[in-house]
Parts: sequence; C-alpha cells; structure tokens
Amino acid sequence: MSSQIMKGIILSFVVVVFTVALYGQDIVEDSVQMEGFYSYGQDKSFFFEIKDEDISMAIWLRFDESFEASDSLKNIIDSPHMETGFYIKVLGIKRTGGAFGNFGTMDTEIVVTKLITVNITRTLSGFIDEMNIEE
Repeated sequence: MSSQIMKGIILSFVVVVFTVALYGQDIVEDSVQMEGFYSYGQDKSFFFEIKDEDISMAIWLRFDESFEASDSLKNIIDSPHMETGFYIKVLGIKRTGGAFGNFGTMDTEIVVTKLITVNITRTLSGFIDEMNIEE
C-alpha cells in the first residue's frame, strides 16, 4: 500500500475518532415552552431564558426547518432590535449535551417550532436594567 493511501486512512481515522469524542455525547431532547429574549446578529443566534425572574446564560436558537417566518418576523430579524434582544415566547425542542451553534461552542440549543408571542418593545437590556433597579 502506498504511503499516500496509508496517510489518508490514518487521517480519516483520526478525524472520525476526534468527531466521535467531540460530538458523540448523548443529546437529550425535551419538548418545551420557553420565554425569554432573542438576540441575533453576525455569528450569533442567542436565546436568554427568563427563569425565576432571572435571566439564564445564552443558549443557541434556531428555527425548525418546517418553520416559516412571516414577513413581519423577517422585518424584525432584519431590524436593529435584533442586537438588543427582544422578548419571545416559543414552543420547541430543547436539546442539551451537544455542540451547537456556528462554531459548536454551545452545549444547549432551542429548536423553535412555533412562536407564541413576540414583543419588540420588551428588550433584554431593559430587563437587565429592571433587575439592577430592584437590587
């Protein structure tokens, strides 16, 4: 067997082992209804869940392939509101134990199947300001 073929086989094996080690974790999926703030921009699609009157660490948010955004939602996503994060309530699948996001750096994601509520006047920064006032 030539050394080029052998190098190719070894490289393929290393890639497979690395991929299994990195992504071979058991992914847990739960159907959920969540509320929080959605922030979208270059290389980010974050959801900050509101839980016990507090805000969670960011998790990755993506829309299910079957989800069809209305024109009004598309306008919101293209608006400046996206950087500040706005309030949404969603139904979807929460997935934990994987490597999600553009670079695989997030261990949790929500796959949105339905939008229940959207409120662009309720922002993440406003929520954080309210929390700081109450302290």
